[in-house]
Amino acid sequence: MVYSYTIGNALVHRDYSIHTENIPIRIEMYRDRMVIINSGGLYGKITIDSLGKVHPETRNAALANILEVLEVTENRYSGIPTILSEFRNAGLPAPIFAVQRGDFLVTFKNNIYNADTRPDKKDILVSILDFCSIPRSRAELEMFSGYSRYYTMSNIVQPLIEDGLLKLTIPDKPKSSKQKYVRV
Repeated sequence: MVYSYTIGNALVHRDYSIHTENIPIRIEMYRDRMVIINSGGLYGKITIDSLGKVHPETRNAALANILEVLEVTENRYSGIPTILSEFRNAGLPAPIFAVQRGDFLVTFKNNIYNADTRPDKKDILVSILDFCSIPRSRAELEMFSGYSRYYTMSNIVQPLIEDGLLKLTIPDKPKSSKQKYVRV
């Protein structure tokens, strides 16, 4: 229920103009977070600091009104405060709002990697080896590890290859987009 408020908010506030008509709302899932990316950035004069504190301009007034009549949303500028309240009630960290290159991003952390419970590197290496019992792509490894592609490949996968614990499925073409990694 906590995340449905955010996805609904993203749909209501999506930029449906010709500039973003073919770009859907994206939801990226990682082990320690979920990121919702909405093309079009913030609408009007609102800033990240004023989200949930002021009444913003409505990008899709007709859609907001229809959803209010259908009792799907309130259309009372309560989306961000409701999201913050729901996350606080669920004991989750507050979402992080950002604007990058014309996209509005909301990042939700899930407490998997707080300071007391973050696994050490040895645990991550063992987990990756177990995960690679069947061939896995770079994207799968990145998603599984919860780290960036660079960190995952440089600090986790490459040492496992060098130690002879992982091997490439296409050894002749290490940079192939079809490359996968499997436990030896």
